[in-house]
Formats: sequence, structure tokens, C-alpha cells
Amino acid sequence: MHRRPIGVRPHNDCYIFTHQWLRSDNRPHGLPQTLSVEDRRREGLHAQLCGRDAIPSYIDGPSIAFDGDRPERPNYKEVVLVDRLKAAVERINKGITDVEVEKAVKKALRAESPNLITNNQAFHKLLVDGVDVDYRRDDGNTTAKKVWLIDFEHPEKNEFLVVNQFTVEEDKHNRRPDVVIFVNGLPLAVIELKNPADPDATIQSAFKQFETYKVQIPSFFNYNQILVISDGNEARAGTINSDWSRFQPWKTIDGKEKASDVEPQVEILLKGMFEKKVLIDLIRNFIVYEREEDPKTKSVTVTK
Repeated sequence: MHRRPIGVRPHNDCYIFTHQWLRSDNRPHGLPQTLSVEDRRREGLHAQLCGRDAIPSYIDGPSIAFDGDRPERPNYKEVVLVDRLKAAVERINKGITDVEVEKAVKKALRAESPNLITNNQAFHKLLVDGVDVDYRRDDGNTTAKKVWLIDFEHPEKNEFLVVNQFTVEEDKHNRRPDVVIFVNGLPLAVIELKNPADPDATIQSAFKQFETYKVQIPSFFNYNQILVISDGNEARAGTINSDWSRFQPWKTIDGKEKASDVEPQVEILLKGMFEKKVLIDLIRNFIVYEREEDPKTKSVTVTK
């Protein structure tokens, strides 16, 4: 039994990308005579994300859209690359049946609340604790089987993918986050970039952009674990419920020593946080949800 998601290339997409330039309309072509600041910024970001120990594959968003040359989405409302997720679940969980794969994926992607944080917390629990799927044993009895969406013990066995200009539609809103980091087809991290040449385009405006996205395309963030804002030099990371003060720079590349203040924050963050083992460890062990109860109304607020 073997599945191969549509659009998976057998070679290193990042090698191709770093030897081509991506135009502002997202189509690769040969080296241009002139290159805009926006093009340089995007090319540099992907080159850093696709380092040897970081995320190895890159695809431009329009190419995997339903009307692209390598479609992986039935429409712009679908934000999970389902074929990649099913292939990963099959690969990680040895001996799993097709029916069990379908049940696990369906359960993991089901959103049961109108509240974004509630959905996000429910998904995070399934992500780190595994998905319980009922199956019938040889003796005829039914029991629960644990199905994993991510291989936490062997981070390198997961599929990491960088996608730029990923269009999302919801409730008549059409938005296009700059860079989405998929792990096994799940959009777990998003990076919003602002042009450093534009004095009005700051990392705070990138933060405000995320605030708008969460209102207009909330379903996209049901699966999100990490948000990153950057202007190409300064960079900070937070979660979907972090206010401005809680978005903070990443301080180290190797996890042992504080990086030099001379090195751009965005390079430190991309090389440090998006090293595969670090990213998987962050998702599993360093994302916490807090519950606060109002003593007067007895209402409960969940924060991440």
C-alpha cells in the first residue's frame, strides 16, 4: 500500500529555487537585469528556510491551487494539503489500513466550535497526543488505536514544505499569507513579511495583518502553532492569541549560545526556530493553553 501526493517532486525544490529568481507574480524565470526589493526579500527568506538542516522543499502557492499546474487543493477554502497528510499518516503509522487513515484524518480536521482558540486547542491535543481511532480486533471486539499525525521521535521523517503566496478564501474574503510552513500537509506556521524599503511597512503592520487574517479567514488558523512577523531584518514570533507585547525575537541559532546582535533577527529566527528538530520540539512541548475563569460570570477564557 503506497500513496504519493500529487505534486511531490523527487528532487530538492529548494536547490531549484535558490538558483532561480521568483518574480513578484510568483513565476520563476532566469536572472533578471533588475530585481525589486520585494523579490530579493522573498528569495532570501526561502533560501534561509531551505537550509541544509531546515526545511528542504519549496513550492509556490499558485502552482498547487486547484487551477495550478500541480493542483493539490480542490478550492481556496481547503487549507490542508490532504493527500500529503494521508501519505504521512500512512508512513508514520506502520500497518495502518486505508479506513483507519481516513478516520484519523477526518477526526483531526473536524472543527466543532465557532471559536478559533477552542478549535486550535482541540487540534493541538490531537497533534501531540495522537488521534484515537476505533478498530475491530481479530476477536471481534472494538478498541481504540492511536494514530499519529507527526513523528515526534524522528523529526526528519516528517515532510516539511515551504509555500509562498498561499491564497485562502472564507466568507467572501480572499487573503494570501506570504509564507506558510506545512508539516505533513498541515499549515502549522505562517510568516508575514513587510517590505523594509517601505517606511510604513513595519513588523507591527505585519502583526496587524495577522489580526485581520484571524477575523477574515479564521479556519486557516485552526491548525496554526506559530506566527512570525518580519520586515526582512527584524523578526518576532508568537502564537494566534499573542498580543503585540508577547511577540518576541528568537535569540539563538544552535540553542546553546546567544546569537550576535550584529546578525539580522530574521536570520537567527529562521535558522534557529525552523531547524526541524527545534520546530517539532516547540510544537510538542512549548505550546501551552491557559484557562481563566471570571468569578462573577463563571465564563471561561482559553489563551495560548
